[in-house]
Amino acid sequence: MCWDRISKLPDSLLTHILSYLSTKDSVKTSVLSKRWELLWLKVSGLDLNTMDFLPYGEALLTSMDRYLEFNRGLCLQTFKMKYFRHKKLGNESNVRPVEWVAEVFHRRVQHLDLENELFPTTLDIMPGCIYLSKTLVSLKLVKVGLKNLNYAVSLPCLKIMHLEGNYIMSRDTFYCIDYVRGDGRLVMENLISGSPVLENVTLVSQFNFYLKV
Repeated sequence: MCWDRISKLPDSLLTHILSYLSTKDSVKTSVLSKRWELLWLKVSGLDLNTMDFLPYGEALLTSMDRYLEFNRGLCLQTFKMKYFRHKKLGNESNVRPVEWVAEVFHRRVQHLDLENELFPTTLDIMPGCIYLSKTLVSLKLVKVGLKNLNYAVSLPCLKIMHLEGNYIMSRDTFYCIDYVRGDGRLVMENLISGSPVLENVTLVSQFNFYLKV
């Protein structure tokens, strides 16, 4: 007789195992049996590559909406996403990085890792909430837009920061960030001064300037 010993493990252990999988593979386990149907929703983080959800039908949007609703009011550990969204696809792409980032910050996310894989065809401006978080420990933003910081930054738990190839919006115009001059320098000064426990900073600009502190 064959016994399904894995399914008899407690939810806490099974969701820990699922946390090592991509969200795509984690969702696949929901068809194994009734026991597994909701387990992927209990994983305390998302690891998404939107290329896995081509051709961007309802699957990605439905999965995200379901996960965020299920975890409403709970603290999320990780939100990691590499996304591809061509502007010609419009809303049909069902990729909504700005909206989802705001949602995970409302759920007190600890680790944010976001990368735009089709830059510069598309450029999304991150919401201001990324500068105000009591729980964020690590922040990685690659090829996305940042708002010009003319207000206070408060990231009391942030220890790791990685900013790469980002643009800044100033006076309704986008500028490539040079982290050692101009508005880019001001952004960095505000981010660093608002992150009192920061331990590691990596900056990569579009000018092939690389700095790791």
